[in-house]
Amino acid sequence: MTYIDTDGVETLSQFGRGSRTAVTPYAPLKIPSFLKRAPSPTVPTPEPIAPALPMSAIPDTALDHGVGIDDSPEGSEDAAHTSWLAMMKRVYPKDPTNPYPTYDGCSVDLCWHLYSDFKRWFDVNHIAGYQLDKDILQPGNRLYSPDTCVFVPAYINQTVRWRRKMPKSGFPGVKAFAGLWYASIMHKGVLTDHESRKDALEAHCDWQRMKADTVDDHLHNYLQEVAPDLRVVRALIRYADMLRSNADQGVPTFKYQH
Repeated sequence: MTYIDTDGVETLSQFGRGSRTAVTPYAPLKIPSFLKRAPSPTVPTPEPIAPALPMSAIPDTALDHGVGIDDSPEGSEDAAHTSWLAMMKRVYPKDPTNPYPTYDGCSVDLCWHLYSDFKRWFDVNHIAGYQLDKDILQPGNRLYSPDTCVFVPAYINQTVRWRRKMPKSGFPGVKAFAGLWYASIMHKGVLTDHESRKDALEAHCDWQRMKADTVDDHLHNYLQEVAPDLRVVRALIRYADMLRSNADQGVPTFKYQH
C-alpha cells in the first residue's frame, strides 16, 4: 500500500491487518498540505540543575531529633506540626536515658522525615481529638508510615495497648488471692473480677473472654463515630475473635494480635 504525497511516494509494509499473507486493498490516500508535519523547533539546552544537598551533608544541628527536616513556616503551631514533633520525640528521643522505652526499636518512614510530606498525609487523614496509632492495623508494627498509621479515638488506642510488665501470675489479667486465681479487667472506669479458679490458665481464659466483650463494646461505640475506618473495624473484630478462639483452646494471649 502507498501514501501519495506531493513531495514523493512512501512505500509501506505489504502486511495488512490480521493475516500476514493477505493484503487489504486500501485506496491511496492524499495528505493535505495543512496536515504535513512542520519542522521541529529548535529547543534550547536547559541549564544544568545543581544536585540536591545529600542528607549526610546536612549538619545534625539543623535536623529535628537528628533525622527530621522541619520545613514548616517559622513559629508554626498547628495540629499537624504538633503531631509530627511528638512522633519524632517518641521515636528519636534526645534524652540518652530514653523516657519512652516502649518505643525502642521503632522508626519513622523516610518520607515522613520531611515535615511537609507528613502534613500532606495528616491533612487528609486526621480527625480532631483522635490519636495517631501505628500498630492497630498491623500488630507488632514498629514503623510510622502512611501505610501503617491511622487516627483512632483514645479509647480504641487503649483497647489494643498492652502493659509491658507481666503480673506475678504469669498471665495477663490474672491475680491471685488466698491460693485462688481471678480474672480481673478494667472497663470504662469500672473494675470487674471474675469468679475464682483453681488454675491460673483457666482464669486467664476467663479474662480473654471478658477482654473480647470489652473490645466488642468499644467497637459498638466506634461505629457511632463520625467517620469509622473500616480497616480499624475489621482489626477489632479479628482481635475479639482471636481472644475467644484462644480461650476455647486454652491458648494464652500475651500481646495484641489478630
